[in-house]
Amino acid sequence: MSETILEIIVLVISLFTDGTTGITATILSKKQQKIRNENKELKEKINDIKIEINNINTKLDVITIINNKLANNNKINIRQKNKDGNKNEKEKD
Repeated sequence: MSETILEIIVLVISLFTDGTTGITATILSKKQQKIRNENKELKEKINDIKIEINNINTKLDVITIINNKLANNNKINIRQKNKDGNKNEKEKD
Protein backbone atom coordinates (compact mmCIF):
# COMPACT_ATOMS: atom_id res chain seq x y z
CA MET A 1 0.00 0.00 0.00
CA SER A 2 2.81 2.40 0.83
CA GLU A 3 4.29 1.79 -2.61
CA THR A 4 1.03 2.94 -4.20
CA ILE A 5 1.04 6.08 -2.08
CA LEU A 6 4.64 6.70 -3.06
CA GLU A 7 3.80 6.33 -6.74
CA ILE A 8 0.90 8.77 -6.40
CA ILE A 9 3.15 11.30 -4.68
CA VAL A 10 5.73 11.00 -7.45
CA LEU A 11 3.04 11.42 -10.12
CA VAL A 12 1.61 14.51 -8.40
CA ILE A 13 5.07 16.02 -8.07
CA SER A 14 5.82 15.26 -11.70
CA LEU A 15 2.72 17.20 -12.75
CA PHE A 16 4.04 20.38 -11.14
CA THR A 17 7.74 20.02 -11.93
CA ASP A 18 9.46 19.42 -15.21
CA GLY A 19 12.97 18.12 -14.64
CA THR A 20 13.03 17.06 -11.01
CA THR A 21 10.71 14.07 -11.19
CA GLY A 22 13.53 11.58 -11.53
CA ILE A 23 15.41 13.12 -8.61
CA THR A 24 12.28 13.13 -6.45
CA ALA A 25 11.50 9.53 -7.33
CA THR A 26 15.06 8.50 -6.51
CA ILE A 27 14.97 10.30 -3.15
CA LEU A 28 11.63 8.77 -2.23
CA SER A 29 12.76 5.33 -3.36
CA LYS A 30 15.92 5.55 -1.24
CA LYS A 31 13.92 6.65 1.80
CA GLN A 32 11.47 3.80 1.29
CA GLN A 33 14.31 1.28 0.97
CA LYS A 34 15.92 2.66 4.13
CA ILE A 35 12.64 2.23 5.99
CA ARG A 36 12.29 -1.35 4.70
CA ASN A 37 15.82 -2.16 5.87
CA GLU A 38 15.16 -0.65 9.30
CA ASN A 39 11.92 -2.62 9.58
CA LYS A 40 13.76 -5.81 8.65
CA GLU A 41 16.41 -5.15 11.30
CA LEU A 42 13.75 -4.43 13.90
CA LYS A 43 11.90 -7.65 13.06
CA GLU A 44 15.14 -9.60 13.42
CA LYS A 45 15.81 -7.97 16.80
CA ILE A 46 12.26 -8.73 17.93
CA ASN A 47 12.70 -12.38 16.94
CA ASP A 48 16.02 -12.53 18.83
CA ILE A 49 14.32 -11.06 21.91
CA LYS A 50 11.47 -13.59 21.64
CA ILE A 51 14.01 -16.44 21.46
CA GLU A 52 15.82 -15.10 24.53
CA ILE A 53 12.53 -14.79 26.43
CA ASN A 54 11.68 -18.39 25.55
CA ASN A 55 15.13 -19.50 26.75
CA ILE A 56 14.64 -17.63 30.03
CA ASN A 57 11.18 -19.15 30.48
CA THR A 58 12.60 -22.62 29.86
CA LYS A 59 15.32 -22.03 32.46
CA LEU A 60 12.72 -20.78 34.93
CA ASP A 61 10.61 -23.88 34.32
CA VAL A 62 13.61 -26.11 35.01
CA ILE A 63 14.45 -24.17 38.18
CA THR A 64 10.83 -24.47 39.34
CA ILE A 65 10.89 -28.24 38.81
CA ILE A 66 14.16 -28.54 40.73
CA ASN A 67 12.80 -26.38 43.57
CA ASN A 68 9.66 -28.52 43.78
CA LYS A 69 11.73 -31.71 43.93
CA LEU A 70 13.96 -30.22 46.63
CA ALA A 71 10.91 -29.14 48.62
CA ASN A 72 9.45 -32.64 48.36
CA ASN A 73 12.77 -34.16 49.44
CA ASN A 74 12.90 -31.78 52.40
CA LYS A 75 9.40 -32.85 53.46
CA ILE A 76 10.40 -36.51 53.20
CA ASN A 77 13.58 -35.88 55.20
CA ILE A 78 11.67 -34.02 57.91
CA ARG A 79 9.12 -36.84 58.17
CA GLN A 80 11.92 -39.39 58.35
CA LYS A 81 13.73 -37.41 61.07
CA ASN A 82 10.49 -37.09 63.03
CA LYS A 83 9.93 -40.84 62.79
CA ASP A 84 13.52 -41.57 63.82
CA GLY A 85 13.23 -39.10 66.70
CA ASN A 86 10.01 -40.72 67.91
CA LYS A 87 11.62 -44.18 67.74
CA ASN A 88 14.62 -42.99 69.77
CA GLU A 89 12.35 -41.47 72.42
CA LYS A 90 10.35 -44.71 72.71
CA GLU A 91 13.56 -46.75 72.98
CA LYS A 92 14.82 -44.50 75.80
CA ASP A 93 11.59 -45.04 77.76
